[in-house]
Amino acid sequence: MTRKAEVYDVVIAGGRIAGAATALLLARAGLRVLVAERAAEGTDTVSGHLIKPDGLARLSAWGVLPGLLATGCPPITGAELVVDGRPLPGTRWPEDLPAPLAPRRHVLDRLLQQYARRAGATVRCATSFRSRDGHVITLSDRTVRARLLIGADGRHSAVARAVGAAYLDKRPGRSSAWYAYWDGSPLRGLRVELGRGKFAGAFPTHDQKVLAFVQLPVAGWRPGQGHRQLRDGLRACRTVGDALGPARLASPVVGARDLPVYFRQAAGADWALVGDAAHHKDPLAARGIADALLGAELLTGYVLQGWAGDLPGALSAYSGEVRRLLQPTADLNDRLARLDLTGDGLRSGWQALHAAEIELVSSPAPRRGHRWPVRLR
Repeated sequence: MTRKAEVYDVVIAGGRIAGAATALLLARAGLRVLVAERAAEGTDTVSGHLIKPDGLARLSAWGVLPGLLATGCPPITGAELVVDGRPLPGTRWPEDLPAPLAPRRHVLDRLLQQYARRAGATVRCATSFRSRDGHVITLSDRTVRARLLIGADGRHSAVARAVGAAYLDKRPGRSSAWYAYWDGSPLRGLRVELGRGKFAGAFPTHDQKVLAFVQLPVAGWRPGQGHRQLRDGLRACRTVGDALGPARLASPVVGARDLPVYFRQAAGADWALVGDAAHHKDPLAARGIADALLGAELLTGYVLQGWAGDLPGALSAYSGEVRRLLQPTADLNDRLARLDLTGDGLRSGWQALHAAEIELVSSPAPRRGHRWPVRLR
C-alpha cells in the first residue's frame, strides 16, 4: 500500500539561520512548516559569527535574544577601528539597538531551530532536499506536498538548481580568509584593522574564546599555509595582533577562498530563496547573519501578504526587494574587499558602507516590540 504524502503549507530546505528564522516566523503566523536540514543537529559550520545590531534587533523583536544571551555569549564591549594606519571614530548605530554579539554557529543555529519548533514548525535534521515535481517534494527520507518551497540551503543551493534560479549579478571573490579560535586572550571588545592588502579582526565568542581572522587579496591565497598566513597577517595588523595579548591558538586554522558576490533570482510562482541561497557577499562587512535575518523577515512579510490571494505576485515583489535593499551594501563591500584602496578613499568607503547599513535598520521592521500578529488558522 502506497504511503500517503505528508502535506505542509511550506517546506524549507536548509535549517540554519535563514531557514530556521523563516520557519519561526511563518509558523508563528499559523502556517504548517517543515524544515529539512541536511546536517545533524548541533553541527558547526565554517562561518563568521558577528551579528550586527540590526540583526540583533530582529532577534530581540522575535523574542529570541534573551535565549541567545542565556547561552553565555559575551557582549562585545566597545570597538577599535584602524583604517589605513589611522584610528577611525567608532561607527555609531541608533542607541536603541543592541550591542553586537558573536555567537558560535552551532549554538545560534540550534537555538533558532528550537524556537521554530516551539512556534509549531517541524524541524528534521540529517534530512536533505532531493527534488521537486510541482508541489511534490522529495526529501532524503520521505516525499511531501507543499504549496511553497523555500531554499535556505546556502551558496550551493540544491533548490536554486532544481528551480533554475538565474544569477542576476555574479562577480568573482575579491579576498580569501583565514581564521582560528584563541584561548587566554583578555579581549572583550571588537578590534578591526583595514589597509591596502590586508584586513584583520578579533572579537570574543562562546567558551571564553576569541576568534581572530585575516583577509588577504585572493591572489595571495596559499593553500596549506593558513597557519603562517594568519600569523603574518596578525603581525601586520598590530591593532588586532596586540589585542590578543598572551592568547594561545586553540583550534585548527580554517580558510575560505570561494567568496563570490551574487544575487540570484530570489523567487518564482511557488518557490523562493533566502539567505546565502539568494544573495552572498564577501565577509568583510560581516553582514551575512544580519542579512539572513532581514531576508527571513522580508520573505515572511511577502508570503503572508500573498498567501490568501496573489502569492506569485507577492513572491515576485520579494525577489525585487531583496536586490533593492542589499545592492548598496553589496557594491560598497565588493569595492572594499579588493583591498586596493588607501587614504581618504578607503576611509570614505568604509563610512559609506556603514551609512548603507544604517539604511537597513528599518527594513522592513526590526525594532523592539515588532511582532507578527497574523494568524491564518
